[in-house]
Amino acid sequence: MNLLICPSCGLLVTPLMNNKNCVLKCSRCNSVLLKYRKSSLRNCFVFSLSALILFFPTITYPMLKISMKGVYTYSSIWSCIQTFYAEGFILLSLLVLCTVVIFPFLYFISISYVVFSFLIAKKLPFTRQLLKLGFLLSEWSMIDVLLIGILVSSVKLIGMFGSDFGSGFYLVATLTILGALIEYYFDKNYFWFLWGKNERL
Repeated sequence: MNLLICPSCGLLVTPLMNNKNCVLKCSRCNSVLLKYRKSSLRNCFVFSLSALILFFPTITYPMLKISMKGVYTYSSIWSCIQTFYAEGFILLSLLVLCTVVIFPFLYFISISYVVFSFLIAKKLPFTRQLLKLGFLLSEWSMIDVLLIGILVSSVKLIGMFGSDFGSGFYLVATLTILGALIEYYFDKNYFWFLWGKNERL
C-alpha cells in the first residue's frame, strides 16, 4: 500500500489518484501533500528532452552582436567564460561555467532519465540518486538570471554602441521557458510518490 506522511502533522494518508488535475491535501491540517497534473510525466519528459537538444547551441551561438566603428563583435556564453578565464577572473569563469553550463545540463539529464524510468514503469539504475540530484540542481540552475543579465547589458550597450540580439539570445529565452515548464510539472512530492511505486514493481 502506498502511503504519504504529512510533513506538518505526521498523519499517514493513502493517496487516491485519478487522471485529472488534482491537489492532494492532508485531511487533518490541510497542508498540500502533492500536486498531480494530467500528462505531467509526458510533458516533463518532452520539455527536458527539448532543453537537452537546444542546450549546446544555446551556449555556443552568439547572444549579442555589438558594432563599434564598423567592427562587429559577437559574444556567446562559451566565449564569455573563455574571456573571463583569459582575463584572470578564474573564480567568476568557474561560477558561470557551473551555474549556466554544468548544473543546468546535469539537471536536464537527470530529469529526462528519471521521467523516462517512470514512463516505462521500470527500475532503472541510479533513479533515486538522479531524482535527488535533480531536486538539488533545480536550485542552482541560473539560466533565467543570465537572461535578465543579457537584457540589462543590451539596454546599457544601446546608448554606447550599436547592439543587436543574436540567435543565442532567443535560445536562452527558449531554454528559460522550458526550464519554467519543467519546474511546473516536476512536483517534488509527486515524483517521490512515483519512485515509491516503482520500487514495489
